[in-house]
Amino acid sequence: MTEVQGDQGDAHEIHMRLRQLIATMRAENLPVPQDLKDLEAGLDKEFAAEEKASH
Repeated sequence: MTEVQGDQGDAHEIHMRLRQLIATMRAENLPVPQDLKDLEAGLDKEFAAEEKASH
């Protein structure tokens, strides 16, 4: 069980870092690659579904 929770924590860490990276790129007026936008959208959707299921 701890291993599964650790994996989920890692995914949340990656999501947080990705959002920070994209925010920095936008703040510096740099183009955000489409693959990063797609990854962010996919993670947002996945975590929203997990949160909805847990309530």
